[in-house]
Amino acid sequence: MATNDLHLSALSISRSTCDQLERTGFSRDVFANNRYCVASAYHGSYGGPVPIPNNELWTRLCTLLLSDPHFEGHLEEERMIRKAFVTGPIRAGIDRSPLAAFEMEAVPPGSHKACDIHLGIELNLSSAESCDALEDLRMASFDRQGEQGVRRIYTVTCESYDDGEAIYETLYSFIRALPGFIGKIKLEETTRYLRHPTHADGLPIVTVTAASRWLNVTQERLSEATR
Repeated sequence: MATNDLHLSALSISRSTCDQLERTGFSRDVFANNRYCVASAYHGSYGGPVPIPNNELWTRLCTLLLSDPHFEGHLEEERMIRKAFVTGPIRAGIDRSPLAAFEMEAVPPGSHKACDIHLGIELNLSSAESCDALEDLRMASFDRQGEQGVRRIYTVTCESYDDGEAIYETLYSFIRALPGFIGKIKLEETTRYLRHPTHADGLPIVTVTAASRWLNVTQERLSEATR
């Protein structure tokens, strides 16, 4: 299983550039029902013959995108750090307080995420209770068709990698206790990033300040639940 990925999210891009990307090895991702995030005009993932990371491939892709006067968006290279498949308990009810909703904001111009957490839940297999618990967290999300039906993918992007690790561990513990949850979670570190122009819109981010606040509130709630 590859531990590195390349993804492109374009708000605007020419058809000829898309054709060249797909000849290189990109395939288009089909998403629906975007929430708390802007839908891309084109989102693609790399699956070509060149193993990544690869400096020559990265340079070639950046040159292609920057030569397109219509391109506006993000190209990212990521390294998967952790991944887990989760099947929650069958019993009804949950023995812990709900987590706080995330506070996210637009990424400042010239900046980009340090990492992100992707949390996927199989909607056709999971309980309504587990779905509702995740909706309460107000994470950016979208739906895509999977082998088991519709999968909803929630994403938390972080300004700090250390915050991403802490949030991943908290969410992992949370979904393991959700009754009827079936899905997976993974943590990916951003290794290279192109944002053009520097103010291009994208997924909202959890800043260091917001992450600290969320982790503190979560710890307080979990401490109260165990008293």
